[in-house]
Amino acid sequence: MKNTKRNYLLALILLVYGLGFSQNNIPESGSFRWYADIVSKTFNINCKLPDNFTDLKSKHVEIYKDDNDWKASYAYFPVIQSNDKECILLYNLLPSYGFWTRNLVIGEIAGMLGLDSCVPSQCDSIHLENHVTITTGKNIHNAFNADSLITFEIPRHKAYMDKYKYCISMMIVKKDRATMILKWFFTENGQKNKDKYINMLNNSIEYKNGEWKYNKRQIPSEDQKALSQILQVVKLRKEDIESK
Repeated sequence: MKNTKRNYLLALILLVYGLGFSQNNIPESGSFRWYADIVSKTFNINCKLPDNFTDLKSKHVEIYKDDNDWKASYAYFPVIQSNDKECILLYNLLPSYGFWTRNLVIGEIAGMLGLDSCVPSQCDSIHLENHVTITTGKNIHNAFNADSLITFEIPRHKAYMDKYKYCISMMIVKKDRATMILKWFFTENGQKNKDKYINMLNNSIEYKNGEWKYNKRQIPSEDQKALSQILQVVKLRKEDIESK
């Protein structure tokens, strides 16, 4: 009888511990882990929090809007910050799939130059080589298992969060896969050490090997609901900003 009680007590302790462990490993909706879980399942891209960065768990979506062109705006979530608070990194709400990367870049450059990204004649006047740096080769493959890295600086007329005066747009590209879009923001001190921060991203985003096809139904229903709520926030915030 004593052995039976002892075994029952042991089983109960293990059950409670197991439930607690399981709950602790369920990503909190809106957290970086939650975002990474969706991107992994749906886009076959591994994401982890870079070393020396903290998930702000801001519970809201940042909308990057160029001063001149709403068409070049994106919604970003999650938001992470370097531990020294000299750098902020925003991830696009979801990786971009189904759009030519060139068109994504032209859209942002057009907005930066005060052009209308929907007018072909204006876009044709853009010389990307004057604005964009494209890096390819072994280093990019080793860092992200990707084909190329596209970066370009975006002049800021107003500091982000009243502190981050400098901005770099980044796109990580792999053939036939979704494109990761990110925004870096730096303080004065952060701008001086921007390469150090950008290198911290290495190996924290990695395209998985193997065939992949986009399937929205791969996103669990509860996550789709959470994403829908985030997109509704985007819509309301955009309307609010446009009205000002």
